[in-house]
Amino acid sequence: MLIVFGVGLSSYRNIQSLREDARWVEHTREVITLSNHILSEVLNVESAQRGYVATGDGKFLDQYNLSQGTVVPAINQLHQLTIDNPVQTARIDSLMTYASAKLMFAKDAIETRRTKGFEESRGLLLGRQGLDYMNDIRMSVNTIIGEETKLLVIREQTAAESSGRATFTIFIGSALVLVIVLFLFFFIQRTFQKQKAAEERVLENNVKLEEVSAENERKNWMLTGSGIVNENMRGEISVNELCTRVISALARYTGAQLGAIYIADDHGNLKLEASYAYDTRRGNRSHIKSGEGLLGQAAFEKRTIVFTDVPKDYVHLSSGLGEALPSSVIIAPCMNDHRLVAAIELGFAGNIGRQQREFLDSITTNISSYLQERVISTFFQRDFQANQLVANSILVDMEPKVV
Repeated sequence: MLIVFGVGLSSYRNIQSLREDARWVEHTREVITLSNHILSEVLNVESAQRGYVATGDGKFLDQYNLSQGTVVPAINQLHQLTIDNPVQTARIDSLMTYASAKLMFAKDAIETRRTKGFEESRGLLLGRQGLDYMNDIRMSVNTIIGEETKLLVIREQTAAESSGRATFTIFIGSALVLVIVLFLFFFIQRTFQKQKAAEERVLENNVKLEEVSAENERKNWMLTGSGIVNENMRGEISVNELCTRVISALARYTGAQLGAIYIADDHGNLKLEASYAYDTRRGNRSHIKSGEGLLGQAAFEKRTIVFTDVPKDYVHLSSGLGEALPSSVIIAPCMNDHRLVAAIELGFAGNIGRQQREFLDSITTNISSYLQERVISTFFQRDFQANQLVANSILVDMEPKVV
């Protein structure tokens, strides 16, 4: 009986220690997961703020309102989880300060965009204040996670040692405690399964966070590019100046080495209006008929064409890029109400990425709208000037002649 009692007591103590260690491991993982969640929500606020400032689209405010309302409660929850660690609570207090400042900054930027327009709010985003807040938040979260990671290593090691002691105690028992050994075995097995499930959840959350971060970066890149192109199209400028600005902005932002923009007539024929980084005197064609070559075919079919491994005789295939052959080319028609307005041609030294194609497809509608507006405005301006000349001529003829 004494042996049974001793083995049972020792086993009980080891099992309790194992459970406590497992609880602390789970607690540490919860702190890490919550810290990552806080950073993700702040990034969502940043993305929504930039999206609204860049486009003025109210749909970004939905994400902003959803995310900004979760940041402070999550930090308070994190504070409660680490109440037993004064060093961590002090860091979390600093995180609360930085996050509150960042949320206020985002609110001010959105309000400035709403009340004062794009330029005023753009000035706020170009400053370092918002970036400094984000850097402080990232540093605080990374420091908190780093401390918890150290604790996690220690606690997992302690849990492993506790498990070893429990197993050792069980196996040195006699046949008299066989039932107890079996019971403890299933109990420990279940504990490990829970721990493994917790680890899988953390890994899954990390993967999701990486996917969200990558998607946010892609959206920010496209929104920033749209803002740059739209900014270059503003103002009372000629069609040629507008095309020059657009093709230069597109080529620089997407990393294209060559570029050209063609204006379409009522029959779908194309005329070179502006180019980037190549000379029209090197044999390039400035007029392309509808359906002629790859450029004319893209305009005729009204769809984007991407091709790689450009042949040496590409210029004879009616491209506008002449002898300066790229490795890959994208041709995108600019449509407005199912009508061809223009065509954009960009050449790249390497392969064209999916992000670059999506960006070009998304911006062509805006480009065609601006071009259509400028073409119509130019037509009416020329018509007005012609009518003015006729009117002046009539007035001159009506003046009495001196004999």
